[in-house]
Amino acid sequence: SIDVKITDYCDMGCSYCHESSTTNGIHGDLNKLLEVIDDLPPGVELAIGGGNPLSHPHLVWFLDKLKQKGLIANITVNQGHLKPNFGTITYLIEKKLVNGIGISITNNNFTHIKSLITLSDNIVYHLIAGVNKIEVIDELIKLNNCKILILGYKLFGFGIKHYNKDV
Repeated sequence: SIDVKITDYCDMGCSYCHESSTTNGIHGDLNKLLEVIDDLPPGVELAIGGGNPLSHPHLVWFLDKLKQKGLIANITVNQGHLKPNFGTITYLIEKKLVNGIGISITNNNFTHIKSLITLSDNIVYHLIAGVNKIEVIDELIKLNNCKILILGYKLFGFGIKHYNKDV
């Protein structure tokens, strides 16, 4: 599995973002990325992220190219991007352009997550130790087919300021 950051653009402004993504972030050159991964054999998984990968204007084209090459695309999105991008995410799932979805949990409103569960059984909830409260795990466990990835807190990017603020 390979992590691939396709954009540094994000409008969420999370104080703990280790990527330091902002509304001034730029999108990566997906043609160049395809050249870099050209020799990967079919079956390799790519975890597509950002910033907000859903904001990349050539995302669908890129995912289609990965599918044609036999590569398996997964995408990681911020929970706050589910509502405004629900149609796009639904399309990606229905066209089998993504195999799995990682959702970075940022609040306790699981309305759009519940809707996604009806479309895909391959959803992984990303929690950050030291940012997300332990009670969120209890709420996520109540959801169908719950998979949770607990990530270590990163002391770089915006995380440095977030960490110092909470000391």
